[in-house]
Amino acid sequence: MMTRKIVFFGASEGARQAWRRWPSDLSVSFFVDNDPAKWGSTFEGLPVRDPSLLADEPLGSVFIVIASRWYEDIARQLGTWGFSPRLDFADPGEAVGILRASTPDLPASDAVAAVFEDHWFGVDYDQLREHLAHAGIRAIPARLPSELARLDLDIDRDTCRALRVSGVPLFDACFFDVCVALGVTPDRFNPDSASHWNTLVEHMRCAAAAATIIGRWLDWARPDAVVIPQGHLTVCAVYRYLAVLRGIRVIALEFSLDRRLLVWDDVAGIAVNRIPARNYYWRWADLVDPRDARRYVDEYLASIRTVKTDDHRSPNRHWPGAEAGRPVVLYLANVLTDSSVLFNSRVGSQVDAIRAVARWAVEHGCTFVLKIHPRERPGSPVMRRAFPPAEYSYEGLTIAALQEDVGLWQLLSTSGQCVVDADNRYDTCDLIRRSDVCVTVCSQAGLEALLLGRETVVLGEAYYGGLGFTHDVQSLEQVGPALAAALDPDRRRADEDRIARFFYVFARIYCIERSTAGVASLVRRTLGRERLPVLPATA
Repeated sequence: MMTRKIVFFGASEGARQAWRRWPSDLSVSFFVDNDPAKWGSTFEGLPVRDPSLLADEPLGSVFIVIASRWYEDIARQLGTWGFSPRLDFADPGEAVGILRASTPDLPASDAVAAVFEDHWFGVDYDQLREHLAHAGIRAIPARLPSELARLDLDIDRDTCRALRVSGVPLFDACFFDVCVALGVTPDRFNPDSASHWNTLVEHMRCAAAAATIIGRWLDWARPDAVVIPQGHLTVCAVYRYLAVLRGIRVIALEFSLDRRLLVWDDVAGIAVNRIPARNYYWRWADLVDPRDARRYVDEYLASIRTVKTDDHRSPNRHWPGAEAGRPVVLYLANVLTDSSVLFNSRVGSQVDAIRAVARWAVEHGCTFVLKIHPRERPGSPVMRRAFPPAEYSYEGLTIAALQEDVGLWQLLSTSGQCVVDADNRYDTCDLIRRSDVCVTVCSQAGLEALLLGRETVVLGEAYYGGLGFTHDVQSLEQVGPALAAALDPDRRRADEDRIARFFYVFARIYCIERSTAGVASLVRRTLGRERLPVLPATA
């Protein structure tokens, strides 16, 4: 059972008055005070101890009542040890309500799931706790570090990539957020740049603090699973590494191409392309009725504009088209610093990929169309992240990176064979329909290109790649041959039947509903409280 010790911070007259009003059923273990002269004494019959001892307590195992007029100073002191307001400490009046509202302990035989209570996925976490409780699973909030949490470390350029805290590789844990904060791809990160280096050091110190705080909490809470967003964000990566080291299941969630659905992974803990969608396809492909699959694809394509999330939508404006008789090669770009590109590309950065495809297309008499991701359009909002703290925007990232390559940008901006949709001017599906070949690292729009019957060249670890209906590239040198094969009518791979089966399995069986019930079902399945999904009933 998970029980919490109650500790009073302060051993003064103010604390005495709070103590005398304290409910007798909420048992206090001891007092702490910042005055060394009081350590080892007793106060109201309980020992007074050094507050630094609290730093060794497993997070979640102690609740601290700040009974002192120096509340703000003590709160900052506790924050440096990983304690969070309301979760771990409060003033006497607020503390009583928090402690009385705490979820009662469940028997040790029941499973525990630690869940990130973020608002990415529209989940009602009170309802989620109820859903899981009926299956004997206790849902608890995953512990998050405070915004001020840092761990002072000596970090140097020669050893920073090898530095670990609590087993967590700090560089790997925070590097995605570093790239996002700087707006650069990994190949453009320069440790000799003061701004780049300082950003890395700040993020590594945040990751180190997170590893210490979360590790202490996991060792106390001992959950059977943790539920995280995405898998590459610093805190999520720290959770992923620590959970793997402790044998805890990690369930990572991410948006899909359909705003009603979520993709997930419960092995690697990374829900960005490294998902079990292909395994589900291999499990179910021979059992799916092709008529049901084709019907579902048609329904999806008919509603495609309404099921997109806002930041993936494009206007209902058609591209005039290419010169008659000239093949069209369409490049569907990911956001420049999207984790799916940073960690899944087989051809280097997205700029490297665009350069290779554009030059080949122009040299071989094709029209090259570059569709920049809608999230990079002008006017894209500034986003804020609390930990590690950062403000960033995706606006114009890919265009700015392309402009650094003067020769490439001149080709894209002046050649009559190149079209760059940088401001989300044209409808993505219309561009796909007007193309002969679509190319992407791993954009979900690549799957839509397959659904629309287009030959698709995949340059990264796309979850829909490697199944026989895409042209898969392993290196930059293979880009040209893959494009040539995709344009050759005798070497087509876009098998309509297999693509439809894959999409049906992906959307109807593998993906979960983007809802409280959908997430609850996935947690229950992962913890063996529910069977695996079966084929949906058909009319």
